[in-house]
Amino acid sequence: MSAVQSIHSLFSFKTFVVGLLGVFAVYAALFAYLFFARAQTLQGLEERLASQTVLVDRARVSEIAAHHDMGEAQTAHDSAKAVSVAETPHGQSHDEDLSLEELVGRQAKSLRQSPVPGFFEETEYGLLPVAKSPMQTPFEIYKKPFTLNLSKPYIAVGVKNFGLSKALSESMIAALPSSVSFILSPYSADPEEWVQKARADGHEVWLQLPIENNRFPLDDPGAKGLLTRVSLQYNQERLAWLLGRATGYAGIAAFTDSALNNSGAMFKNMARDIFGRGLGYFELNTASDSFFGALAADMGKPHTQAFALLGIIDPQGPALKAVQAHIDTEGGAVVTLNPSPNNIVSLESWLAELEQQGVVSVPVSAIADPYIERN
Repeated sequence: MSAVQSIHSLFSFKTFVVGLLGVFAVYAALFAYLFFARAQTLQGLEERLASQTVLVDRARVSEIAAHHDMGEAQTAHDSAKAVSVAETPHGQSHDEDLSLEELVGRQAKSLRQSPVPGFFEETEYGLLPVAKSPMQTPFEIYKKPFTLNLSKPYIAVGVKNFGLSKALSESMIAALPSSVSFILSPYSADPEEWVQKARADGHEVWLQLPIENNRFPLDDPGAKGLLTRVSLQYNQERLAWLLGRATGYAGIAAFTDSALNNSGAMFKNMARDIFGRGLGYFELNTASDSFFGALAADMGKPHTQAFALLGIIDPQGPALKAVQAHIDTEGGAVVTLNPSPNNIVSLESWLAELEQQGVVSVPVSAIADPYIERN
């Protein structure tokens, strides 16, 4: 048998043509399916995209409407920029693992990222807060927007030592409602990052100033604490260091008492500097001998005072019963809390119970605001 006959016996041209037509028919059917399914696929994607856009817009409309009811057009404009938090380096590090619903919820309650231009000055100690005008202050720009209804009982909670413990601080952000205020420790390893994390989750922040009190030296204010037996310049340098630790705090929180009377002129000078910068003041001393609190009141600056410091949250303990009694008689209470794993969980439960009783959880700034109408 010749080579040509051998090839013809192994290869059938007719069979090859039939096979080729079969492959062509398969590809033609596949292209036809993709072509006709194209419109349906695009419609499905557009519908999905539209539903996501409506969800974001509803969150924004709801938030802006709330601000409109408060009559704070500037605050509404500022909070409208909060949606961009997820696009910032801070937002990306926290939001990349969130679902769409969780991301939108976080964006809706996020506070404006700091620092805000015009509300700080650059110094060798960092960015220090400054006021643009008596009505345009760091307190107004960094507080959590809130409409206080004094016809309803309220509870305002400030949790101390925020930023000192990574685990505790993350638990505070994850577990507690955004109405809870955080008191930032200036001795935090990365105070600016903690402020941004808190504000991204809707929590306002107050900066704690460590100051000598009557329990000194047993109660040590730390390496950068403000002291009574030093020069004014010495304390001014420390104050600048403390204020420059972060941006975005609505005011300062401090425990002050009659120990400052021995250096009254010096601390009055520093108080004028602090309140002149447009910061609010949160007095942590629950007694009547507050030094800075009295000065803030005299100067007409935003201020409030804690009614109680909660060491342990025990629903059956005397501390919480005293707070509840104060709410019943005075219409509300401002308290501070030492954080611990148990306290964070207990605070979350306690606030939920109070809410069921009609007690509203409010940020500390809502009580400190000097412009609220108290009936």
